[in-house]
Amino acid sequence: MKLGVLDLGSNSLRMGIYQKEENVIKEIFRERHQVRLAEGLNTDNMLKKEPMERTLKVFEKYREILMEHNVDDFKAIATESLRRAENSLQFITCVKLLTGIDITVLKGEEEAKYGALAAATSMDCNSFYVIDIGGGSVEISKVKENLVENFVSMPIGCVVMKENFEPDTKGDKEMKSFIAEKIKENKWLDEKLPVCVLGGVVKELAISVLGNVDFDGRNISDTEVFGMYEKIYKAPVEKRAEQFGIDPKRADVMTAGLCPL
Repeated sequence: MKLGVLDLGSNSLRMGIYQKEENVIKEIFRERHQVRLAEGLNTDNMLKKEPMERTLKVFEKYREILMEHNVDDFKAIATESLRRAENSLQFITCVKLLTGIDITVLKGEEEAKYGALAAATSMDCNSFYVIDIGGGSVEISKVKENLVENFVSMPIGCVVMKENFEPDTKGDKEMKSFIAEKIKENKWLDEKLPVCVLGGVVKELAISVLGNVDFDGRNISDTEVFGMYEKIYKAPVEKRAEQFGIDPKRADVMTAGLCPL
């Protein structure tokens, strides 16, 4: 049996196709396109024409790929941008009419729960925090004895923070203060526990620290994280990809994306 998952975030639209045989699930196809659906969303909470058109084209492409792979069943989910946009229903309807794909918009708590479940596969302990950094939002969960004890979804994702604060041109002081206040509102962030971090900018951070290796489940110290943040922040955006080995398409959101850490 072949299963497909389409994940529409504020920054990227991803698709994975999986082969399920008995109790084993194997990934057989993966693709990601940076669509920046949240571009301009901050101005009036409305999705803009160009980002919607970019995203629709990728949905059309993914529909063709699903058919080529003879996928038996698939699920399309979306997160912060469609939770927030006042015209999200219009966009969802367009996707349905053009491609036949139904999009389910996850609630913030659902997104946090799935992030915690994903993180558990990489952790060798049963109590930890999860930070899932996306384009529109950041989800933080506290897992105790393998159960999600607390969680929060905050609209401080990398695309949103970049547009709101422009840290690479105006400095990161104001952005850091804003994010710190948002995080301090959650009084349950009160224990010293290991942290599992998810998201595209985190992948680029891991590449810059560890190199282009299989880093799932690998450890990076807080000193390395903070040190690399400063190096990336101080480097010109146009030189970051070459200097740190990161994806050029994410170079402009690295400062905003890593700031919550």
